[in-house]
Amino acid sequence: MKATLIHWKSCFPQGRIFNALCVNPITAGMKGLLHTHDFAEVFWIRRGTGVHLVNGQKREMRPGDLTMIRPYRDAHKFLSGASDLTLMNIAFPAALLTDIKRRYFDSAFFWGGKTACPELYHLTQTEQQWLNAAADAMLDAPQSRILLDRFLLNILCSIGMAQPDLFRACPDWLRQACE
Repeated sequence: MKATLIHWKSCFPQGRIFNALCVNPITAGMKGLLHTHDFAEVFWIRRGTGVHLVNGQKREMRPGDLTMIRPYRDAHKFLSGASDLTLMNIAFPAALLTDIKRRYFDSAFFWGGKTACPELYHLTQTEQQWLNAAADAMLDAPQSRILLDRFLLNILCSIGMAQPDLFRACPDWLRQACE
């Protein structure tokens, strides 16, 4: 099945720097459209569970799971989801992603790197609370590059791309005990 290419300019009004959207529930239309796009997006599950198909691989997703979709590279859709599946999505032009990479990250692993599929991260409870609050604030926020940069840099630092994170590197059982 061929993926439909979605363009930033056809989805969002001119002058938008980002688009923040809370989706609940995942509609039948969203489940059925295998797509890729010329913009970047980061999304995470806030509530419920679902199956996300990305680059031919099925991934069970649950609350706190976060993934970063790469422009032009990742073809994805939701195959199924519980009726209460809620996800938060922040989308933005690929040029802004390139600029952040150039300024802050000289890494092959940045925003999914060259792997077949983008990474799937599971956020801690604290990270989920912060991320949900930050994203909620972006829903009605004015379009501001500094707001988007702050949001993205906080995510990237949190998941350990900026520097090694010993908390994330430890085994799950130890991290859960610490939480």
